[in-house]
Amino acid sequence: MNTKTIKTKVPLALFLSALLFSTTALAVEQTADSWTLTAISANAAANSVGGTMTVGFTGLEDIPAGGSIGATVLAGSSSGTFAGDYNVINSHSISFTLNADVSLSEFTRVIIKIGNGEIWEHNGLINGENSVGLSSGDGWTSTYGSPLNAFTPNLSDVVALGLIVVPDLSTGVDQNVIVSNFRLSSDAPVGSTALETALMVRFGVMTGGEVTGTNLVADFDYDGLSDLNEILAELDPDYMEDNLVVELFGYDTAGAKLRWVHVKGEFYNVYRSDKVDGNYTLVHTLEAEETGKNEQFYTDDDDLGKDHLGQDIVGAFYKVCQN
Repeated sequence: MNTKTIKTKVPLALFLSALLFSTTALAVEQTADSWTLTAISANAAANSVGGTMTVGFTGLEDIPAGGSIGATVLAGSSSGTFAGDYNVINSHSISFTLNADVSLSEFTRVIIKIGNGEIWEHNGLINGENSVGLSSGDGWTSTYGSPLNAFTPNLSDVVALGLIVVPDLSTGVDQNVIVSNFRLSSDAPVGSTALETALMVRFGVMTGGEVTGTNLVADFDYDGLSDLNEILAELDPDYMEDNLVVELFGYDTAGAKLRWVHVKGEFYNVYRSDKVDGNYTLVHTLEAEETGKNEQFYTDDDDLGKDHLGQDIVGAFYKVCQN
């Protein structure tokens, strides 16, 4: 059993002006500033300068129709690798510009490499600006012929992003394809945790310590629990470990009403004593059915009985521990 740090505080007001709320952060775009050539066929050459990759093809008049020629290039970024869990950061799309000086082959395609060895491909690209979505129905297929509905879970283990650049053999002439402005759009940078992503979406920052001003108490759903605390309670185990705050927010004939930031599926033990430094007795164990701070989370309706001096107990001290 993990004993939590117990604090008391005056409850926050249950409503705040909508003027206190920050605007939801825009999507984060991570842009490639380097390229790695991992495979290339004869009659092809590749050269990169920063985030721009040029793939050139020569001697195409000697390549028969249906011949195999192309180059596989993978995007890199000094600000962080493109490998990671795309589900956690809620990746939306991959965008890039293709500039073919002759014509773009229909076989040129964007690829996603997965840790289990699969390579997911999306063709149908155009000569110009491309944006390929990462949602169901966006037309991805895998090396194993899997449909997109089997693709989404694999986004948790992306190891590389890139392109397979193929020439238009029907022209029979030398040609170049330039790849530029390659970027991944997500709710947070690749490699972010679920907590960092949630903070970025709500507040535009990556850590709870960067949340300042009125954002510290903003309560978008008016449930008495700040947006920041809701995020921390659900996604940061250290928050629940160190910052369990218990409030006595009401007392009537039904009993003492207690509430604290709780996490769905977790179990909590409520202990009671007639004095702050006395012996605490377990009076109830309950499971949280949701994450937040429900005002009716727990009511102590027991007859408090007699105190250590034999007098009727008219108040009590409480301690809450998470199992």
